[in-house]
Amino acid sequence: MKKVMKLSKERQVGIYERCEIEAKIYPDKILLSLPYIAWQGQTGSLDYRRCSIRDQAVLARVRQELADECEDSAWAVIEQAADKERKP
Repeated sequence: MKKVMKLSKERQVGIYERCEIEAKIYPDKILLSLPYIAWQGQTGSLDYRRCSIRDQAVLARVRQELADECEDSAWAVIEQAADKERKP
């Protein structure tokens, strides 16, 4: 399956600066790699959560935002969809 586009941006997660968020946009899905703090006892370390967004409405909206050269708006749509994927 051929990738359509790869997006990335940096964000601070806890004490970790410059953590990269990555989105690989395929024709039928978006694969995300999102940083978070994984706690074990009283110690936290940086880890990455991976998820897949397959909602065609979200994919169409992201493609439209990118076609309009609105990468920030596309990220907002992707992150909102990722939050919905995480919550039951």
